[in-house]
Amino acid sequence: MAVLGLQAPVSAAGSAAVSVSPASTTSTTDSHPRFESACDVPERNHFTCFAQRRTDVRSVKGLIRAADTPNGYGAGVLQSAYDLPTDGGSGQTVAIVDAFDDPTAEADLAVYRAQYGLPACTTANGCFSKVDQRGGTNYPTPDPGWAGEISLGLDMVSAIAPGAHILLVEADDNSFESLSAAVDEAVALGAKFISNSYGTDYRGGGGEDPSETTTLDAHYNHPGVAITASTGDYAYGVGYPAASQYVTAVGGTTLTRDASTPRGWTESAWSLAGSGCSLYEPKPAFQHDTGCANRALADVSAVAEDVAVYQTYGNGGWAVYGGTSVSAPIIASVYAVAGTPVAGTYPNSYPYAASTGINDITTGSNGSCSPAYLCNGTTGYDGPTGLGTPTGLSAFRSGPHGVLSGNVTDGATGKPVSGATVTAGTNVAHTDASGAYSLTLPTGNYDISVEAFGYATGSADGVVVDDGATLTKSFSLTPVPSRTVAGKVTDGSGHGWPLYAKITADGVPGSVWTDPATGSYSLDLPEGHTYTLHVATATTGYRAVTKKIDVGDAAQTVGFSVPVDSWASSTPGYRVDETGSTEPFDATDAAPEGWQVVNADGTTRLGVRRPRQPRQPHRR
Repeated sequence: MAVLGLQAPVSAAGSAAVSVSPASTTSTTDSHPRFESACDVPERNHFTCFAQRRTDVRSVKGLIRAADTPNGYGAGVLQSAYDLPTDGGSGQTVAIVDAFDDPTAEADLAVYRAQYGLPACTTANGCFSKVDQRGGTNYPTPDPGWAGEISLGLDMVSAIAPGAHILLVEADDNSFESLSAAVDEAVALGAKFISNSYGTDYRGGGGEDPSETTTLDAHYNHPGVAITASTGDYAYGVGYPAASQYVTAVGGTTLTRDASTPRGWTESAWSLAGSGCSLYEPKPAFQHDTGCANRALADVSAVAEDVAVYQTYGNGGWAVYGGTSVSAPIIASVYAVAGTPVAGTYPNSYPYAASTGINDITTGSNGSCSPAYLCNGTTGYDGPTGLGTPTGLSAFRSGPHGVLSGNVTDGATGKPVSGATVTAGTNVAHTDASGAYSLTLPTGNYDISVEAFGYATGSADGVVVDDGATLTKSFSLTPVPSRTVAGKVTDGSGHGWPLYAKITADGVPGSVWTDPATGSYSLDLPEGHTYTLHVATATTGYRAVTKKIDVGDAAQTVGFSVPVDSWASSTPGYRVDETGSTEPFDATDAAPEGWQVVNADGTTRLGVRRPRQPRQPHRR
């Protein structure tokens, strides 16, 4: 049994200084990077993931100072390369469907988002959720290879759509049956954007089967949902589900900085991206290339080399990844930022109907073929990159739509209100510094709401958006009084001393810190709302604390007693004493003496257990 003992502090609580050396001197523009597949060669009737991890870049764990940013393209770079907003995706949910469990998915996601200054996306604040393929929490067996695939997907959604909620659906395994069922579950849980960075191993020409059109296609046929699928990492050839007529097949590019171009970047077809002409899938009505009578792929593309990913299960922290597993979640997220698809439509058709919003990729090759456009970058449509890569959002928006725009101002002063959230259904926009906003909306009838910190909510009901309409709707918001919330943050496991801690509130810009000598804090919050406060101590070894408060018409005192994490060993003033026996679990034919093999409640999954005493704080 482990016991926490109290001891006098060596010094006052404060922030620890951490020295981090550069992650690697290897350039991410190396013309010959060394990659390895994250996932094993699949069995028959199983998919593989299309994540490729560079082996010539040393892993570094934890946050890295700005001067030594992680190797690989980060969030801001990707947003810039594709001319995307920095706060896109609000009000949307992007699903990542993968196989097996990544037990550190949420913790790793937190590091990635903190590194690039993105808003927190956690289970606690409702942004992140992880479910099994039935929507529950009976997670599958962890797998270090697929964990890299999962971290890659989560990080790319964060980079492209930082305001979106993220749903991770973990299939029981990588079989056709399990992963296709996980797609259905993502739809059932409300996701309108689903990324699938996996597919069949099409090397040798065996990537397709006639049963796809009758057995598997139904799982990927969800009108009104943007479903993306990677075309693969084995160069020219066709795999599934990218071949499905119902998904957006996403190819890959090599992205290179080039200051001599107006865009500042150049792209070419990635040499390992999949492409070709399907043997069995019929040609969608929106495809008009003449060299393939059936479904041609890709539809569109995105970078497939050298992005930064944070992964600790199966890797040592920061890594550089490639593969069309990068491209698929990027495109799914671009759809999310562009807006909710129109019900009953197939979003893979949107780029074909657009006249703008695509970077045409005209160079690069992934093999030899006839006709040549199916394996070479060329003007217009080609196999490896499809129509091209995003430049802004216009090519990924739904069919019939209108535009609603206007300004949000302070009702007392008439000054613009920046950062206000304008919501119409699931479509969300934020006002700029001049108070202006613009929303591209599918045709329909909308109730509009406007929220901004320090103001009462504004609204407009029954706004009708017709196809091609340009509507103006402005809002004048009423300021509301603020009330002071103050208190102290103290140790809650025996010492009771003041703690230096950061306090944040959901939906409230900025943060406050306690006085390190007294633990006191004070912040002003607009009245008439419920707020969720979060306390994170600067001293390691304490648990995070969350508390909901209702702010009325009077000031109030709210204190926080923060407990020590009983499994931490580095909390100043405490120590961990390990006592009692240990069990190595080295038997191969039976559970150790005193242990029993049981099934988890409601499952057939085996495990071993024996009651144990919890760690408790102990004062000497």
